[in-house]
Amino acid sequence: MRKILFIRRFKKVSGGQIKVRDYFFHCLDYPDFEPFLYFTADSKPDRDNFWAGVPENRRVSSIDLQEYDLIFIAGRDWEYMNGDLQNKPVINLIQHVKHGEPDNPRFRYLSRPAYRICVSRQVEEAIKPHSNGPVVTIPNGIAIERFEAKQTKEHASVMIAGKKNPEFALKLYDALVARSIQASVLIDPVPQEVFAQQLQKSDIFVGITNRTEGFFLPALEAMAAGCAVVCTDAVGNRGFCIDQQTALQPQYLDLEAHVNAVLRLVAEGGLRQQLQKAGKRMAANYSLEKERQRFYAFLIEFGLV
Repeated sequence: MRKILFIRRFKKVSGGQIKVRDYFFHCLDYPDFEPFLYFTADSKPDRDNFWAGVPENRRVSSIDLQEYDLIFIAGRDWEYMNGDLQNKPVINLIQHVKHGEPDNPRFRYLSRPAYRICVSRQVEEAIKPHSNGPVVTIPNGIAIERFEAKQTKEHASVMIAGKKNPEFALKLYDALVARSIQASVLIDPVPQEVFAQQLQKSDIFVGITNRTEGFFLPALEAMAAGCAVVCTDAVGNRGFCIDQQTALQPQYLDLEAHVNAVLRLVAEGGLRQQLQKAGKRMAANYSLEKERQRFYAFLIEFGLV
């Protein structure tokens, strides 16, 4: 039985936090692993019940590397490692293309030896030239059953996920309402269950991204929920957001283009249904179970179990 330590600074729910939690539970389900979870002193681990389900005896209050066989690190978790890792193998989850940019604060960690998992092919391409150690892509998976529509959708209703740019999201909301479109907007973090419920009743989803993303989970979750998706090209979402096939892709922060994309989907029921069906088929390729099995294959390939 191998012990693996996860290190987390947790303040609020985010896509990146969701994936670290998923990998913790992948390890918890693996028969040859005992995962443990350390929260930094400034964390809020009980917020929103996000870490509910983690056995109490798997939370640790200090980092004693002598106790563990492997370390799991994501983002800037390297900062919380005091001193030498004592040659412990490190699994490093990389979730953004920006990690491959020399002026990004996470770039310097790529020189440290680790087995790196990238959430998209685009992330792998960005970091591989700079990485010390093997690099593989395991596409993000989602709990498809959580998002599948369990209620009747409100015809031509629009949900805007705008927490990454509230100002633009609110402008888009106002523009749609002014055109008598039934719209809602989320600009604050909400529990996944609430987000899923909003998707399930919405016909159209608009995801407001950063200019670049490592993946962008909300668009894929919307596809699983049977929404017609509007989402700009953000690099890391290219595996599943394909213009005119699984999504409409207006230019980044182009308000008129976003409005026109939504109006087109409202007016063209055939196109809306086409994107909904294609999106659901695409989402089926990104199940959490497929992610889990790819992760287990990764562990075996590199002799980490």
